Amino acid sequence: MDGTARRPWHRWAPLVGLAAVVCFGAWTRAPGFTRKDLWFDDAWEVLPSKVGIGTAIHMVNTTPGYTLALRSWAGLHPGYAWWDQVPAFVLGVASIVAVYLLLRYYRAWWPVALTGALVIAASPVAATYSTRVKQFNGDVVLACVLLWLFERWRREPSRRSAVALAVAAPVAMLISATTAIVVVPIAIVAAQAAVADRTRRRDVAVLIGVVGAVGVVEYVVWLRHLSH
Repeated sequence: MDGTARRPWHRWAPLVGLAAVVCFGAWTRAPGFTRKDLWFDDAWEVLPSKVGIGTAIHMVNTTPGYTLALRSWAGLHPGYAWWDQVPAFVLGVASIVAVYLLLRYYRAWWPVALTGALVIAASPVAATYSTRVKQFNGDVVLACVLLWLFERWRREPSRRSAVALAVAAPVAMLISATTAIVVVPIAIVAAQAAVADRTRRRDVAVLIGVVGAVGVVEYVVWLRHLSH
């Protein structure tokens, strides 16, 4: 008799386990919602919704893309702190699922993947910033997406997967410059792969060229204005 047939719980246990971890993560994050005014640092994150787009785009130098997205969101329902917290909360919960899916894609045993998701769900820092109007949990989601795209290209190189990675990497950097700590190693490992496999060289050249160009633009427009 097939082992799976004798143990049917193997079919639904991972999904049930993930649902439980996600519910736990949402439960730990929900108390962070407030009907009062936002904390000072969070209020600064929302302030771009009160000014013109030309000023707003320069107000948070390390997260231009996230700042503009949050600006649009806050403008839909202005004056409500809990509404401004929703994107961070959604990203906080999504980061739990993203880590689980990434570990499964890397062929981790499902209890190991659930453990990774549980680490994110139970993390006090991740829980705190899930309602602090920050992009940090979004960085986790973006990192998981980038690592998934890279691994897909590494396993089965194709022009389509290469283009997806070449687009996602600079977009992630423009959303949050913190993702450079993932993008740069990906570019380095991709270059190493191109040395061993000549057919990958054109795709890697495009990836490095686009990432480099966007990195320069991001530095000139935003990052060089950061206080030392």
